[in-house]
Amino acid sequence: MLPILPLPTPVKVEQLELLLEGYYFHNQVFLIDGSQYGFHPFSVGQSRSYESPNLLSSRQQPEVVDQKGAKELKAHRLAGPLDSPPFPVSRISPLGIVPKKSPGDFRMICHISYPSGESVNNEISHEHSSVQNANVDKGIKLIRQTGVGPYKYNNLSILPVTVNPQDYHLLGIKWNGYYFDTCKPMRFSSACKTCETFSTAINWINCQG
Repeated sequence: MLPILPLPTPVKVEQLELLLEGYYFHNQVFLIDGSQYGFHPFSVGQSRSYESPNLLSSRQQPEVVDQKGAKELKAHRLAGPLDSPPFPVSRISPLGIVPKKSPGDFRMICHISYPSGESVNNEISHEHSSVQNANVDKGIKLIRQTGVGPYKYNNLSILPVTVNPQDYHLLGIKWNGYYFDTCKPMRFSSACKTCETFSTAINWINCQG
């Protein structure tokens, strides 16, 4: 059984609630509830378990995976390890690493768009995964009106998936045991919209000051 971990986010819910007074009510509730209890993954399938092999990149540099995995565990962004998945339906997606701009630095990824047609991302509706950015003219107009430049926050690691371990089953990986993400990974299709909603609210707060 996976333990109930502390929410892996630095967001102070009480302070966020005060700062969002007067903001769009629907988004206000979404962000406050999500920061306190975790953001829903918005997946609609979940009918079949699968376990996919890890990507070649992780197998070629296992020491990098060990290092990154230890860091994620310490930050409570991973739950595990377990000898077997504790859920009736579990999605174990390929684990890999990709190089960052700095030489010798890597990012650990969970390839949740695999397998094609049956992946976790395939089961998230367009409603919860599409993002419409403001155009340049509108952005310039807002800057002129407020006198404040745009603020963009895109660190998905502060967005917890959920406080309920039963929802972790979509974000499984296998590496000397089974682990489950507790934060929305960058390639989670609904993460972009959640992050955009959060960063837009932070931009609004910034403009109020």
